[in-house]
Amino acid sequence: MSEHIERIDDFISQVKQSKQCFVLSSESGLLIAPSEFQEERDVLLLWASSDEAKQQCSGEWRSFDVIELDLDDLTDLLPDLHDDALLVGLDLSDEQIAIEIEANALLEALN
Repeated sequence: MSEHIERIDDFISQVKQSKQCFVLSSESGLLIAPSEFQEERDVLLLWASSDEAKQQCSGEWRSFDVIELDLDDLTDLLPDLHDDALLVGLDLSDEQIAIEIEANALLEALN
């Protein structure tokens, strides 16, 4: 569990410092994936690093592009994600499953 908290803290620290994060987007919109942990919920995936996000643009996600989302836009988006019962997945990589948290918890941590 402490590894999860550390990854969340790292993501928040990077986003606060750079004032941006990254999402994957295609003609159909932002990438929303099924939750790994809650069968009935979906997740908006976010990355603190553009390079890490670009690494995910392969396989079934090869048609996606990396889009920068500034901190103000992210904090505006998070209440809508919460209202839609979407989780937020942080820094998905090939080696790890994304850490999934509630949108309102991320918003609180960023403020």
